[in-house]
Amino acid sequence: MVPYPAKVAGRPRGAVRVQIVDSCPTCGPGQLDLSTAAFSRIAAPRSGVAKVAYRSVRDPELGRGLAFRVRQGSSAAWLALQVLDHGNRLRGVELRDGDSSAPAPTPPTAEHVSHRC
Repeated sequence: MVPYPAKVAGRPRGAVRVQIVDSCPTCGPGQLDLSTAAFSRIAAPRSGVAKVAYRSVRDPELGRGLAFRVRQGSSAAWLALQVLDHGNRLRGVELRDGDSSAPAPTPPTAEHVSHRC
């Protein structure tokens, strides 16, 4: 699953913009498992469940520049990165080394893009 931004609206408190990053194997169709911070923006955390509507959004405001998380186990021979704060679904990631560049050979996933070095 490729991460994507979504707007989640609920009652009684309103809406929140979230980044959907993975699937919820224990959730039913149309259900979301939100972080406590996101849930508290739409309903009281003690309620535990709230009716919501959600939709994918484009071009969200970016609070900061791109950030990257290097996956544990990466080495000089294999690199896995998670691209953070990109704001939209990624179509691809290009790795650069000095003046040369190459597209990452595996498509971005929900968590990481990987590359054999």
